[in-house]
Amino acid sequence: MSVPVALDLLVAGLLVATIAYAIVLNRRLSQLRGGAEQMERLVSDFYQATTRAESGVSALKEFAGRNESGILEQLQSMQKLRDELEYLVERAEGQGARLENMISTERKPARKSAGGATGLARDAGLDAELFGDPDIRSRAEQELR
Repeated sequence: MSVPVALDLLVAGLLVATIAYAIVLNRRLSQLRGGAEQMERLVSDFYQATTRAESGVSALKEFAGRNESGILEQLQSMQKLRDELEYLVERAEGQGARLENMISTERKPARKSAGGATGLARDAGLDAELFGDPDIRSRAEQELR
């Protein structure tokens, strides 16, 4: 074999090896491009999910802010009502004690001066005045007869 033929065969072999290596590289590059496209889609989906999460968080913050002010207003109105109820209960207790004193002072002299049956009728009359039932006195008088 001559040197030029050997060199031609060597060059041809190197060309075949280069073509085979180019084919392998082409496949790997196409896989890399496919991976890059998948990565772009993944990054795009991640960005969209992040954007939705941020808008959701801001909406929740706004909603919580609105509800917080509403809850605070309701709490303040409830505290006002509680204070008013405490005041009314205190007044009612005072009025109850006053009525109790009035009843006890009215009944003591009536029993001493009027005696049994008329004292009871007078107590019934006082009860009628206090509780707004005018028939109590007449029923009490009828029962005593």
